[in-house]
Amino acid sequence: MRTSQRTAQTPARTLRADSPAELLAEARMAMGAVARDCLILIGHAGRRSSPVVTRIPVEDHGGPQAELVEDLLDQMARQGCTGAFGLVVLGDGYERGPREADVAEAIGWCALVLATASERAPHPFDIPELWVLAHERAIDVLLRPVPGAGRGEEPSFDLAIGPPEVLPPLDSTLVAAQAVAEGRTLPVDRPQVEAALEEARPRIAALRGRLPAPPLELAWERALAALSRLARGAHRPGTDEHMTDCEHVAAFLDLCDAVDAIDTLLALAFPSHKGRELSSGAGVDAMLTDPSARPHQRICAGGHWYEGLGTLRRLARDPQGTGGPGHADQAWVSLTCVLSVLAWWNLRYATAAELAQEVLEDLPDHGLALCLDQMTMAPIRPAWHART
Repeated sequence: MRTSQRTAQTPARTLRADSPAELLAEARMAMGAVARDCLILIGHAGRRSSPVVTRIPVEDHGGPQAELVEDLLDQMARQGCTGAFGLVVLGDGYERGPREADVAEAIGWCALVLATASERAPHPFDIPELWVLAHERAIDVLLRPVPGAGRGEEPSFDLAIGPPEVLPPLDSTLVAAQAVAEGRTLPVDRPQVEAALEEARPRIAALRGRLPAPPLELAWERALAALSRLARGAHRPGTDEHMTDCEHVAAFLDLCDAVDAIDTLLALAFPSHKGRELSSGAGVDAMLTDPSARPHQRICAGGHWYEGLGTLRRLARDPQGTGGPGHADQAWVSLTCVLSVLAWWNLRYATAAELAQEVLEDLPDHGLALCLDQMTMAPIRPAWHART
């Protein structure tokens, strides 16, 4: 059975070790890949730093063997680890597929690792608990000392299994937020994500214009959460849950069809500027002159709002490219313009220009797109960015 390790070279950041979603996000950042069907151990030195992250694949349901676990803990100890936080991930932790028997087997693997760590000589290896992640749920597994053991006797433990907990989306974790601040993003399984979204596209298109319009902020929250579930295949197509997620996305796209959608979306992205017509010349001028208006992490490149808007933009576009100049979907135009503004605000001038040009190909006289095209050509910088 193979093992793989990565020395943790990421910038220092806070890790909420009591959260399985935070641990999974940290593992993805350290490994630079989506962990699937494996045991993951995030080594720590006195719970103050993380020298190494390691994983053991559990394909074919062979599971980790005692000797391999012992060797692995010895290797981690030689690299400065005194303990580890751990996960057994079935699939990617979110997708459907693992059976109840697979989950039960994974709990058995946790028991093996916990027992091996607690019995390690001359000093136990500090692994307080392990989490089993499957079906968008997390199950806590730990060893509890049995009371009443006499002095000098070998300690005795019972296996304790917690109730399943909802596994939050990784883009809601502190690790993800800190990664965005560092200019990085969580690794994702892109082909799988794109395939899942393409599967949902026809259903979303069929629902457009048929749903009541909720308030924008509520619609945005629902659509963002729904996109996360659709992208990771949390629900099978044809189920009520999958249909509900498609409805949330379609309802938000319908709101983006409104004439004033750009102003409304920008106000959502820039809460400190609510009430200003940010798509107008005066609004952009405020962004050019107000140095306190800085982009929030969530709307920086790689932030979950920015990525969500980008996904919605792709879903709003006619995949056949029909329509021609002057007939672009208004939701697509609104989302493209907002993303162009965000890219410019994040100093990604080339991206902002490309987005503005896409709008101008369909709507040559679009005012905001023309403005952004000129601003990125200079380039004219936002006020928050220090002049040099």
